[in-house]
Amino acid sequence: MDRIGPIVLVEGDRYRLDPARIAVDYWAFLADAAATPASGSPSADAGVVEHLQRAHSLYRGPLAEGIDQAWILTVREATRRTFLAVTARLVRRHVATDPSAALPILETVRNLEPTNQAIYRDIMALQLPDGR
Repeated sequence: MDRIGPIVLVEGDRYRLDPARIAVDYWAFLADAAATPASGSPSADAGVVEHLQRAHSLYRGPLAEGIDQAWILTVREATRRTFLAVTARLVRRHVATDPSAALPILETVRNLEPTNQAIYRDIMALQLPDGR
């Protein structure tokens, strides 16, 4: 493996950033979204929630917003769907233990997905028991 400068690795005709020298929030998002510690113990469950919360906080909107070339569109949509799946898992875990903690998560998603009717229904379902 060759190097071009301190952060770029060359593998044949491919160039990539050296993950030992550079951190990318997208990589961290994918790693946390995919991380699922073994279940069965309370600490493992807490680990899952921690990964889900971190992944949820790393998503700030559409991947590479403003770039409209065809190569990014499927990656952008896959990232969005991963974010929604992470959100669903996180909200389910909070609803089971502390429903009030789920509401700010859903409100964050509502701001990122203002046309997603399912998010509004979930928010209303959480507010209903409180008479809101």
